[in-house]
Amino acid sequence: MVDAASCVVVAQPQKRMQPLPDLGSLSALSDLKISDTFLSGILPPELGSLSGLAAMDLHNNRLHGSIPPELGSVAKLSVLSLANNKISG
Repeated sequence: MVDAASCVVVAQPQKRMQPLPDLGSLSALSDLKISDTFLSGILPPELGSLSGLAAMDLHNNRLHGSIPPELGSVAKLSVLSLANNKISG
């Protein structure tokens, strides 16, 4: 069993990533770091379910679209890095 409270998701640049787990089920996750990985797509609204999330670093990827409004409900989120993506909002 993985202790989601101390789990940090890290991927290495230019390596093929495996599918991410259902992020909405990781409510105790405190730090999410997936930077410099060529991650593409939109930010899923399920990120708003991560009530324990304090830091999210997704810089230097290929994300696009807008920041989902659900992310605003994550009260503990104090660090958010989305630099060098095509994110709006």
